[in-house]
Amino acid sequence: MIKALFAILKHYAAKLFIGLLIPYVLSAHYGLEDPYILLAIFIFSYLASSLILPKLHLRKSCAWCGSRKLSYQEGREGMAIWKYRNADGSRDKRVKDNSSTANFLSKWLCKDCDAVTKFVHSPHRRPSKRRSIIIRSLDSEGNTDRTGTDWESMFNYTYEGAKRKGRA
Repeated sequence: MIKALFAILKHYAAKLFIGLLIPYVLSAHYGLEDPYILLAIFIFSYLASSLILPKLHLRKSCAWCGSRKLSYQEGREGMAIWKYRNADGSRDKRVKDNSSTANFLSKWLCKDCDAVTKFVHSPHRRPSKRRSIIIRSLDSEGNTDRTGTDWESMFNYTYEGAKRKGRA
């Protein structure tokens, strides 16, 4: 729980830093002192960072060479997980609005080194290859030296045990 809280705090700290940095630089460098203009710049830069920062981890790169030149090979929907579930993972029938989510598992071929990289995309009600990546791993080696790495997101999606409505 502390790890997840730290990850969320780190996520918003980056947005706030960007949101505060731009007005500070403009006021220090260009002498802007009007609080309304600085507030407008802060709001604009915070919203812009909210739209840009989440997209940065969507970029797929090869786990062997780090290249972004990938071509989609195959993919499938992962195992469905119920939002509210029993200890064995089955659907909790006492909850009326219970929905399921699933990961998407995809394989991509690198055009530079011919390595195959596997991606696990974040769980969603409509899983697809366009969802954000939570795990990157090498499936087959390439024909060059390895410079890329396997990767796992800070946001740990675990579905162990029961989850009841009204409880964490």
